Amino acid sequence: MFSLNADKPLVPASLLKIPLAQAVLTALGEDYRFETHFYQNARGDLLVRGLGDPFLVSEEIALIAKRLAQQELQQIRRLVVDDSAFASALDLPLESGADDPYAARNSALAVNFNTVNLAWNTEQQIISAEPQTPLTEVARSLGRGLAPGQPRRVNLGSNPELGLAQVQQLFAYFLADVGIVLADARCYREAAVVSSPQFPGPSRHTCRDVALFE
Repeated sequence: MFSLNADKPLVPASLLKIPLAQAVLTALGEDYRFETHFYQNARGDLLVRGLGDPFLVSEEIALIAKRLAQQELQQIRRLVVDDSAFASALDLPLESGADDPYAARNSALAVNFNTVNLAWNTEQQIISAEPQTPLTEVARSLGRGLAPGQPRRVNLGSNPELGLAQVQQLFAYFLADVGIVLADARCYREAAVVSSPQFPGPSRHTCRDVALFE
C-alpha cells in the first residue's frame, strides 16, 4: 500500500464533516431543528438569542422579520444580540487567524455562515455579491480594506464583535423592511435573562437538511 507523509500533521479539511455530521444526527436526530429565540423586555428592547442555527441566512431573517410583524411587533427601542449559548474563546489553533470562508468559526449567533460576500460593480464600487443580502455598514467597512477585483467572501469568525454587528445590522434592515421601527440602531451585546421566549424561531431546516448541504 502506498503511503505519503503518513506522519505529517495535516488539516483534515472536509473529511471532518463526515464524523461530525454523524455525531450530530445521532445525538440530536434527523428531524431536530435549531432555534433562535426572541424576547421583548419592559423597556421595549428586542433580544435575539442564538442557539447555533447554522442556516440563519438572509432569506431566513427576512421570513423571521415578517413573522415578528405578524405578531404585531411595531417598534423596538434597542436590538440586542446574545451569543452566550456557546462557550467563547475556544482553543482551536488550526482556525486561529484563518481567513478562508469555509473555515469561518461557528457561533451561537451568526448569519450567512459567519461570512460577508462582497463584489464590485463596473464603477469599482463595493456591492453585496448576494441579491438577497443588503450591503451593511460592516460589509462596507470590510470592502474599504480590499482592492477591487473578483467577488470575495470574507470570514468573520476571528472577530466575534464584528460578526455580531453584522447580525444586528441584517436584522435591523429586514425589520425595517416590514415596517418595524428601531429607535436606536447601535449594536448591543447582552445575555438574555428571560426564561421563555416570546417569539420562538425554529429553523425551517432539519439536521438532515444541514447534513445533506454539507
